[in-house]
Amino acid sequence: MFKYIDLSAQLDNPQAGPVNPPPSFKASEFDGSQLPGARIMQEFWKKIARPHDTETQLFQALFSLFTEKSRAFGWDWAPGTSAKGYVFIDGMKAAAECRAFAGGLFYLAVAPKPFGLGMKLNQGGQNGVWLVNHCPDKGFISVHPDGGVCNLSADILINPNAAVEPALHNCSLKYWANHKVVLYNGLFYDPAYGTIYEAENDMESLHVEETQVLAGVADFKTLEQNDLRGACILKCKSATDRVYYFRRTPQTLLASERIYQGPISKQQRDWLETQLKSNLDKDPIKAQQLFSA
Repeated sequence: MFKYIDLSAQLDNPQAGPVNPPPSFKASEFDGSQLPGARIMQEFWKKIARPHDTETQLFQALFSLFTEKSRAFGWDWAPGTSAKGYVFIDGMKAAAECRAFAGGLFYLAVAPKPFGLGMKLNQGGQNGVWLVNHCPDKGFISVHPDGGVCNLSADILINPNAAVEPALHNCSLKYWANHKVVLYNGLFYDPAYGTIYEAENDMESLHVEETQVLAGVADFKTLEQNDLRGACILKCKSATDRVYYFRRTPQTLLASERIYQGPISKQQRDWLETQLKSNLDKDPIKAQQLFSA
């Protein structure tokens, strides 16, 4: 019985061109398959695809259906949970990182028909699709739905007193080290967020330009994992060149104050640095104290 995992040897180290059917592939098994990916494609071919659709129309329709079904199947977005592109569509996991969302769409795009669209692999995305890992050196921050998405909540405690530009006004935010999407025909398809980007950097609401440690001798990467004082800072810039600062929440306050806090101003960042350097033995400074400084 064909499973999407059977394509992994080709897709883990992809080469341009078509994906070859594995030895286990039998198109005749498609109608009876109960794999989540096959169920998506069964609905796709019966209810969505039209005889004269172009490849672009088929892929865009698959993106919409896959995004819809990821919610209907109850797949959870769980960052840090290692996952291959087949784990959702083979029914192996119901909670995984963004690679499972983007990878699932990617697998369905290139899997042999009727289990997929049979599209080619192409790193430039002009004559096929490609799985892209957007991985800036220091990460980025994105606008996140207020109610979360696929049971994933925002991780930044918003400063209600912050002066922000219109694009960030009343928005929930989330920090990412990286994010996976599918590139096709110059556009970046993101089934986790259900969004299409015209450029890869468009997924960044704020770009992290610099990481800082306000007190202590540890480097940012080391201290971030166990920041007891809240001394780690992200310096970010928006598309309009506005600068914002975000603080890593002290470890003991994570349960009530999320993982990051902000945005804060340069003046609040400097106030925090002064407090941390002169009050190393006191209780961690809470977000409300920082936001009011």
